Amino acid sequence: MSVQDLRELLRERGDGVPPHNPVRQAQVEARIRRLRHRRTMVAGATTLMVAAAALSGALAISQNQEQSAAVQPVVTASASTGLPERFTATDGVPYRLLGQTTLKVPLHKKGTLTVPSTGKPFDLAATCTGGRHAITPQIRVGGRPLGAGGLGPCVKGVQLLALPVPKGAKEVTATFDATTARSGCVRSKPSGSCTPVAEEEGAWTFGIYEWIPPGTAVEPGPVKAFPHVKGYRALRTTTGLWPRDPSTTLHVRGGQTVGADQLCSGALAARLSYTLLLNGKPTGVGGQCGVWEKGSYPMAMSLTEIPPGKDAELTIRWSMRGPDGNRPVRWSAGFWEQIK
Repeated sequence: MSVQDLRELLRERGDGVPPHNPVRQAQVEARIRRLRHRRTMVAGATTLMVAAAALSGALAISQNQEQSAAVQPVVTASASTGLPERFTATDGVPYRLLGQTTLKVPLHKKGTLTVPSTGKPFDLAATCTGGRHAITPQIRVGGRPLGAGGLGPCVKGVQLLALPVPKGAKEVTATFDATTARSGCVRSKPSGSCTPVAEEEGAWTFGIYEWIPPGTAVEPGPVKAFPHVKGYRALRTTTGLWPRDPSTTLHVRGGQTVGADQLCSGALAARLSYTLLLNGKPTGVGGQCGVWEKGSYPMAMSLTEIPPGKDAELTIRWSMRGPDGNRPVRWSAGFWEQIK
């Protein structure tokens, strides 16, 4: 998917009167999103990235913004109010708007939205009109940053983010800070230099929704099977259901290079994150689980070199941003041995 394809897709979903059901964003630049996992070197294991070829003309943005791409489920925004009063998620869960506010950047530097706590889970919705390179505000809830998986760039459509609700709080306050611009640049080709882009104007509309957890768990659909990966031999594929199955472990022999990748399904699949551990210790590899609904396999395999002379254990541990509220996520973890 090119940047132009992405813009046309989001333009189509932003037009017209909103239906009662939300429209899930169709794998927004999946391969780019999967490449945004942090990779670090750790003792005894060199962690590398194996990924699909970079897309021509893809946007390269700052690390903070890269960690928060617009990959959340999308609902169509109303042209008059910006956000629908009510909608129903793909798994049948109803959402109700409690309050909204608009922040025009760079004119407005800060904004605040406060709603009463209802005892139900909250999501923060955001929609933006204007230039893609408009400032992306930093979001804090109760004075704390919203964290990884936060707000993406200014695009049409509505991003939904898990909003933490402090236990016992009578109200919830979200603040939006646009005083610090996020740097951005564009590459004409993967190997070319990154040219800075001019800051553009944008109008962000933020809303806080409550949603009602279903009485029984909503079973997510199946995860697509991993395809054959050239140059690798499949070792094992494990599937599970979050939060029932919080991790999976593979026993590996020493002296080999092992690849790991992840795919997820479910209404909250984009909120499930993973951490890769070697012998129980974090390797520095982690990020959002991939969501593959259509198109090419969004491969973002991480490689771990197992020291020779001693067997080891590779573990993928899962975590969820915000409550799952009887909305489980189905995950699939694949492991491969690199063929030398």
